[in-house]
Amino acid sequence: IAGTTVDAIDSTFERDGRFYTITDTAGLRKRSKRDDDIEILASFKSIDAIARSQIVLLMVDVQEGPSEQDAKILREVTDNHKVVILVANKVDEAEEKKLPRFREKFKQQVKDVFHFYEDIPVVYTSAHTGFGMKALFEKIDQLWEKVNIRISTGELNRFFTKVIRLA
Repeated sequence: IAGTTVDAIDSTFERDGRFYTITDTAGLRKRSKRDDDIEILASFKSIDAIARSQIVLLMVDVQEGPSEQDAKILREVTDNHKVVILVANKVDEAEEKKLPRFREKFKQQVKDVFHFYEDIPVVYTSAHTGFGMKALFEKIDQLWEKVNIRISTGELNRFFTKVIRLA
């Protein structure tokens, strides 16, 4: 329910033998729209949670599409050099309403609003039905592997030597 999360709440759980910690945060509203000190504090806690994270799941209602405020959040994520997955939620509602080509419309909105991040990974989900959770965790695991790859100094030197020779 929008507006009910104030603090950043961490929850650790196991799935398929792997452990995950997910942090639920308050949404970040425009500074001019923040009503009180509690909402301002919540925004600081959300920004701190981004800084502590390794992978950020930016959840957006698939029917509404990303907003300019979502773009600001994404900039905060990228400024902190974090990996992000755009979670397009409420697919079940869009399908129930028989919204024509909602995925194509959503993709175009993502392209327009997140023009500075051309290849943001998107996973379609329904928190209500559980649709897309397998795909979401597969994407999380895939990105985790990529972000934690270790390249030895020798491998890196050989790579740059080859690149320099080709130039």
